[in-house]
Amino acid sequence: MRLLTKLPAYGITGNLKQWIQNFLTGRKQSVKINGEISDSVNVTSGVPQGSVMGPLLFILFVNDLPDNLHNPTLMYADDTKMFSLKKERLIMDPPNTTTLQQDLTRFQSWANNMGMKLNPTKCKTMHLGRSNPLQEYTMLLDDNTQHHIMTTTEEKDLGVIVDSGLTFSKHIQTQVNKANSVLGAIKHTFKALDPTAFLSLYKSLVRPNLEYASVIWSPKLKRDKDALEYVQRRATRLVTGLSGKSYEERLLTLELPTLEFRRQRADMIQMFKLVHGLEELNSAPCSECGRMIIQPALNVNNRGHDFKLQIQHEPGPRDNFFTRRATKNWNRLTQDTVSANCVNIFKNRLTKEWKNKPERYHYRFSY
Repeated sequence: MRLLTKLPAYGITGNLKQWIQNFLTGRKQSVKINGEISDSVNVTSGVPQGSVMGPLLFILFVNDLPDNLHNPTLMYADDTKMFSLKKERLIMDPPNTTTLQQDLTRFQSWANNMGMKLNPTKCKTMHLGRSNPLQEYTMLLDDNTQHHIMTTTEEKDLGVIVDSGLTFSKHIQTQVNKANSVLGAIKHTFKALDPTAFLSLYKSLVRPNLEYASVIWSPKLKRDKDALEYVQRRATRLVTGLSGKSYEERLLTLELPTLEFRRQRADMIQMFKLVHGLEELNSAPCSECGRMIIQPALNVNNRGHDFKLQIQHEPGPRDNFFTRRATKNWNRLTQDTVSANCVNIFKNRLTKEWKNKPERYHYRFSY
């Protein structure tokens, strides 16, 4: 099996390699239909489905794919994304679109050598940026005919709908609809809700739909912010005795921050992890741009803290990118808060520092 030949490259040798080899080889399978069992046949490829080892072994099997490609690549399980980035190049260099097409050919060649089949009909292209040449890309079908890869304007990636304009409006509307659906079920199930019961239901069933991965899609458009906040405004009316109060009064009574405030808080927590090296953001596609996404401030004076960052501005959708959106709030934090030695301590200090932040319980709708 090709997988077994790759294991030594990952330091898997000796008894462990032998154990995996015994796990994969000498297997037989049969099929049972209407009580009748077929003759058994040898299993000569693949890994046992449903096993604990299966997903891990698959990752090891495909992990060397990026080594065969020239463009930056991101992989998660059986999902692979290739990027062609606009960057400075020499006159003799081939266009970025050409290198991406060449990588698609290399991808198919690698898959064929590994005994895997790609399904070109399930591959898609998304064009980002105003100056994108909108190049069409092709892959070979089994009959050696060229298949034009479908172009899409939106695609779900790990639960987040990414659109070609990077507005995330479609994702936000989808999540708002999900949250409203759950909220409707709660309303029809419970005739009365005290604050404790409401908070338990809302925080566990409704709010996660409005906040999952918000660091990625936090909205720039006011209408998207309003759509998210309106769900919480509607939800707080379900609490017995609060329907006649204003939204801000209901939030104060429930000690429930606005969603806008919580998104800003999530930004700060993520920034803390990045600045202190607890997580990495400068992955392959970013480092190909030739610069770090997070850059320390050039001049750190006596005002502020030791972890201040450069404020970067770029026109268009990237101006609302996480590191640009969150830098101002981050630079305004105190030295004591940003120098916390763990995430939980940072959260506690941030809560104290932002205790009187206006956005905590106040939100102004545009309608």
